Amino acid sequence: MTLEEFERSVGDVLRTVPVATLATCGTEGPWATDVYGAPLGWRLVFFSSPESRHCRNLAARPACSVTMHPEVASWREIRGVQMEGTAQPAGAVLEPAAVTRAYVTKFPFAESLLAGSGETAGKLARVSPHLSIRK
Repeated sequence: MTLEEFERSVGDVLRTVPVATLATCGTEGPWATDVYGAPLGWRLVFFSSPESRHCRNLAARPACSVTMHPEVASWREIRGVQMEGTAQPAGAVLEPAAVTRAYVTKFPFAESLLAGSGETAGKLARVSPHLSIRK
């Protein structure tokens, strides 16, 4: 596989697979959680509550890993992406608006949720964009 083919394959997974499994480790031990992940270059964007266990873990220890793979019917079909690096609130690395644009590009339904009102808006007010940075 050439570098071009590899990058295209990885990019396809990042663009098409909606859910990423984020692994963190904190004082309560290792933790894995699923998040909606969107690519921003070779970085992965996700929104999450700072009070969630995985975000508390990341605040204490930003090292993490992520896997993404499409659903398959056989182990022979498994293909995906595994990444390791660090994650932190997006504002510490990039303009939050750019991160939000990347997220809404992949998940158009999120635009109305993020701009909404009422109960949903109240819940979304408690989430913030995070950015996973590969090593």
